[in-house]
Amino acid sequence: CINAEVIELLRYYGVDTVELGVQSMHDLVLERARRGHTAAQSLAALRQLQAAGLRAGVQLMPGLPGESLAECWQGARRLLAERPNMLRIYPTVVLRGTVLAQYYQQGEYLPLTLEAAANITLALKMLAEDCAVVVIRMGLQPSDDLAEQVLAGPYHPAFGALVQSLYWRHKILW
Repeated sequence: CINAEVIELLRYYGVDTVELGVQSMHDLVLERARRGHTAAQSLAALRQLQAAGLRAGVQLMPGLPGESLAECWQGARRLLAERPNMLRIYPTVVLRGTVLAQYYQQGEYLPLTLEAAANITLALKMLAEDCAVVVIRMGLQPSDDLAEQVLAGPYHPAFGALVQSLYWRHKILW
């Protein structure tokens, strides 16, 4: 959805920051998740926003169906090499009433465990730090409504704090 006309409209209304829901940098994963865009389109949008002088954030969603942790890591490296201004990391959770819930209930999808999600998020946070990209959120914003909708997966109301604990443990011990 990002093009010169949209950027002009954003500037007209005083918008200075745009976040892109990239989710993954692997087209097959994006297709399976029905995201409606490709990795190349995400990169093009990011570059257009940066060229226009807008702050650009990106969102990644580890644990999508069909994406290995190695692919998630490779995709994140590719995306962070573009130096977005900020990163949000939302490990995939299964919400009631979604296609992903159907996959899960039929045994076609197994979400990340909380431990695995925290560890991959920690790795992505440290990669972002190495690339001088600020991580502005880890995990979904907790709410009673969201908690009621979660069917499976690594949802925790203090997910970001869990990852921060792992981060500081790593920094202290290594």
